[in-house]
Amino acid sequence: MGRTLFSDLSMLNTLPQLGVFQQNRLNAVVLCVAAPKNGMNVHSRLLDRVLKGRNSWQRGLDYSRLLGREQEKMVMINAPTAPNAEYVDVLADSRLWKHFRPRADDIIIVTPPKSGTTWTQAIVALLLSGDPGFNASPSINSPWIDAAGDDIDEVFGQLEAQTQRRYIKTHTSLDGIPVWHELTYICVYRHPVDVYFSWRKHEMNMTFELDDLPIIEDPSEGFRDYLDSAYKGTAGARLPGLLNHYKCTLAEGNRPNVLRLHYADMTRDLAAEMARVADHLGVSHSPEVMASLVDAATFDNMKQNAARCAPAAGKGVWHRDDAFFDSASSNKWEGQLTEDDLTAYDAKISLALKTEERDWLEWGNARSGQV
Repeated sequence: MGRTLFSDLSMLNTLPQLGVFQQNRLNAVVLCVAAPKNGMNVHSRLLDRVLKGRNSWQRGLDYSRLLGREQEKMVMINAPTAPNAEYVDVLADSRLWKHFRPRADDIIIVTPPKSGTTWTQAIVALLLSGDPGFNASPSINSPWIDAAGDDIDEVFGQLEAQTQRRYIKTHTSLDGIPVWHELTYICVYRHPVDVYFSWRKHEMNMTFELDDLPIIEDPSEGFRDYLDSAYKGTAGARLPGLLNHYKCTLAEGNRPNVLRLHYADMTRDLAAEMARVADHLGVSHSPEVMASLVDAATFDNMKQNAARCAPAAGKGVWHRDDAFFDSASSNKWEGQLTEDDLTAYDAKISLALKTEERDWLEWGNARSGQV
């Protein structure tokens, strides 16, 4: 079953053949639609009239619920918390989420760039498959659905064709995507200064340049741009976007379906963090299988198997696919930034975050006293 909300109640009696009505917990009228296998395109014009007054994001959601799913694949899903911000830039376009058709067991991996996105995708893939030799192929199996410039029909067509439990990547913060209670979200963070240096290596490994996010050769000068950049998107590594991303996750901290991970904790005790992810996903394996999955998820193993672990491997995007996995190290700034650089960073981060929020963002649970 799928459902959609109608703002004009007088329109309801025009669709008696489509389903039954009920009252949900938000006291909004809900139309439950049983979609026949031969589709519901015959109703598209009528639905267009009904939905005409809705905003574009909600219309896209409504259409996807009503027109695109076979009955046996449709699960009752409540209306989400809708996005209250849009992020559109050279790398990403959060408006593309209006084309997304959710399934109740979907997993959304929500991270700033260079914070452990691909690592988390691999961990999820291993836990879902139970196979340490699973071909992660993240660009296909776990698409970045709001990447700017990609073929929308191809991306969403591949996603719809998947019959297994889906796991999807985005760099957009939680205020820019729909958040469903039924779906599972994993948010991952890393020390902001390490993110800066990892992004530098990332851009240098690209076979093309990003005009809006140029590489500045001097690390110190580039770091000042990282701190003060006018770029406010979340897909390019700049401190303002990263802090906004983190604070949006903190604002959703009481949601049981949102798990927050830290790169430092994953590096320090991968087995424990993978156990947390498995529990969040509701999957379990024998101790022997879990041990093999943890071994497969180590940074060294992923680097050695870059052909099946790196995004866009073999597509000419990177000078070297294995260089996508740089070093998995922290404290990358040592010997490269001046005291003035670090003082400027300290001023920015202290102004933006409370002490305990900063401690966790920089060092994870170990420094914040949660372990």
